[in-house]
Amino acid sequence: MNIKLLTLIATIFIMTAFSISAKSKLSEYKCHVLTEDKIEAVIDVSSKVNSTVAAEKAVFKKGYKLPQNKKKVIKEVFQCIPSNIEFSTSSVRTLDEYTLR
Repeated sequence: MNIKLLTLIATIFIMTAFSISAKSKLSEYKCHVLTEDKIEAVIDVSSKVNSTVAAEKAVFKKGYKLPQNKKKVIKEVFQCIPSNIEFSTSSVRTLDEYTLR
């Protein structure tokens, strides 16, 4: 009986550990945006939900900060894609290449 109880406790512990690690994993996106100053930029965004819509919402909450400048308000999000995929437009791909990470 002790072996069954220990097996049950170990199983619950392992399932809980997998559940916690799955919830804490963030999805990484990059978004092509327009700031309040009419500056186009590519910014990196992390989202708890694996969805481009969630990434777009996170962009508006996060804002954007250039080095040594104040935080910029995002006026428009053109496109959000997973960070491991390239943008389809060549001008945005170039902008993405020059983005400091």
